[in-house]
Amino acid sequence: MVKYVPHGKARVVRLGPGCRLDEYGTFGGDVVGVVTALIKNGRYPQQGWAVNHECDELVFVLGGTGALEMPGEEITLEKRDTVFIPKGQKFAWRGRRLELLLLSVPAWSAKQYTIFE
Repeated sequence: MVKYVPHGKARVVRLGPGCRLDEYGTFGGDVVGVVTALIKNGRYPQQGWAVNHECDELVFVLGGTGALEMPGEEITLEKRDTVFIPKGQKFAWRGRRLELLLLSVPAWSAKQYTIFE
């Protein structure tokens, strides 16, 4: 069955100053979760690292510039780049008008996600 979610029906989540998510929900049962993110000018999380304990994330850069930061490593990102983040990887986003499409498998949930200082 086709599932359609117009942008106006996405759930908006603000993750601090300059960072916003639009959650489109899950697709294929709970097989994949779909989110877009906008990091206007800064870092998410502002300090420390995020870790997704249960799902892998495939991320496509829709626009802007930025970086995926990991302990001891940084990957510069620009429009149309793609990056895979395996579950358990510590990471942070830094960007200037960085727009991301995030696909998580299995679907993302807050209970499987941790921010470390």
